[in-house]
Amino acid sequence: MKPQYFSFIIFLSSFGIHAQNITIRDAWIATAPPSVSNHAGYLVIENIGQDQINLTAVSSPVFSKIEVHKTVTENNISRMESFENLVIPARERIELKPGDLHLMLYNADKVLKTKDSIPLVFEFSDKSKVDTTAQVRNMTDLFQQAPNDKPPTSEYFTRAGLRVFYQNLLPQHFLSGLMYRLTRSGWGPLKNAMIQSYIRIFDIDMSIALEPDPVKYD
Repeated sequence: MKPQYFSFIIFLSSFGIHAQNITIRDAWIATAPPSVSNHAGYLVIENIGQDQINLTAVSSPVFSKIEVHKTVTENNISRMESFENLVIPARERIELKPGDLHLMLYNADKVLKTKDSIPLVFEFSDKSKVDTTAQVRNMTDLFQQAPNDKPPTSEYFTRAGLRVFYQNLLPQHFLSGLMYRLTRSGWGPLKNAMIQSYIRIFDIDMSIALEPDPVKYD
């Protein structure tokens, strides 16, 4: 066998091993209102290899751009951080889940419906690629997931019920109208404080918002 052919076979074998070191599972994308073209995606990435590997890009023919974001809360203020390279340590797994790391998928070319399958391509620092599909799930799936995969407690449902009860005591559209007027205020500190309070009180996951950084609303 000629040396160059042998080297080529070794190269292909090496590439195959790298690709098998990464597994992606449980990928899903949350639905959004028909007028919203941005979506949030969740999944589990596992590195079963001996070396650290970085996720460098995610793409899909359905979206114009996909980024990895993380919801970060400091002093009761939530903001989004983006990652150009997501580090996956050797023999560890990274879970992308609501309220934490997640995919931000921009400008869907169609309205996504429940049970749709969306193709995704993940590219890694070793030049390997992993193809997978993500199932579109209803928005209510976001509220059915609890930290550490534990079911929601009775206290969780009590708080949620009280929020709805208090809202029903007010005139229709009162809260939304009030928040609209306050957030349109020209004074930045008041606007930001009201938005942050609204997010905190009603446990809003900003990772699914059209603009996940609340400070950027003007």
